[in-house]
Amino acid sequence: MVSITPRLLTLGEQNPLKPGLDVKISPLGAALVSLHRPGFGDPVIQPGNAFEFDPTARNAGAHFCCEFFGRQEGGVLPAPDGTDYRLSHGDVHALHGSAIDYEWEIVSQTPSVVQMRHEMRETAHYPFRAVYTVTYEVRGHFLYATLEIENIGNELGWYAPAWHPSFSRGGIDLRIKSQYRPEIRMPLTGVYGYEGSIPLSKRLAQAIENPVTWFPHFAEVGTLDHSFNVDLTKKPVVVDYCTFSVLMKAWVGLVGPGQKLDSAKRRPVPVAHVYNGDPQRIAVELCTGPANAFWLNRHFGDELVGGPWAVPPGDRLVLFVRMEVGRGK
Repeated sequence: MVSITPRLLTLGEQNPLKPGLDVKISPLGAALVSLHRPGFGDPVIQPGNAFEFDPTARNAGAHFCCEFFGRQEGGVLPAPDGTDYRLSHGDVHALHGSAIDYEWEIVSQTPSVVQMRHEMRETAHYPFRAVYTVTYEVRGHFLYATLEIENIGNELGWYAPAWHPSFSRGGIDLRIKSQYRPEIRMPLTGVYGYEGSIPLSKRLAQAIENPVTWFPHFAEVGTLDHSFNVDLTKKPVVVDYCTFSVLMKAWVGLVGPGQKLDSAKRRPVPVAHVYNGDPQRIAVELCTGPANAFWLNRHFGDELVGGPWAVPPGDRLVLFVRMEVGRGK
């Protein structure tokens, strides 16, 4: 198989006395290919082996799911207004949307910040017109990742975006400190072909006394494909390694035309999804809604924890993520 080397952009502070993060970005899917803090061992976030010959965001270390997270059953998007849209996508269930399959335009770049954009006008792939903008910024040992979805159409646009990082497996433990409800299990045979789990109902969920969940690194491959209810504006999801930890916080909100990001009414990102089907990596996704969010929203409405966002014409939906790489516990 022919090896392809994707064009990569490097971010990081050029201070040998106080090195920060070393981050590599690809315009393909506006993906974060790898994240490394010098002196802290192997990369925290790294691509799969497939990236060497198939350099797409789906094989990169992290990316935004711009339109929605997970699968939409049968490749159909049942919009909350009652309209069903057929999604043109290679995956039968339209996994993670389509924006990650395009090469994005580089708008600006400095040694510590890069901004990229993609305009979605081909409504055959997604029924709503929008401009997607992704900004990565490195400050010391912090990475800030921001997704903006601007509705450039004349009707409401519907989105359920997510941040999708994949962490190196070696020596990993995961703490979801902010879990305030356990997962609710239900059959999703029409979507996955096996029983999955989603954070289905606020009313049905039971509160738990100890809001900490551990997933040790020796968990068997393929045993986790689960969602948990979280509030990432309060306490972070913590990914622990032997010598360092990664703390992730996130919020989501709407911004009106001409308004700055600071004006957004911030709401918690309500779902953390854990998937360990890859023998080399564990995905810990921060989601504005669960997998199959549109179908679930139609059937369960307000009972659903998280779900699609309605973006009026001219408004922007913003998903902001902060990742801190620090010393271990």
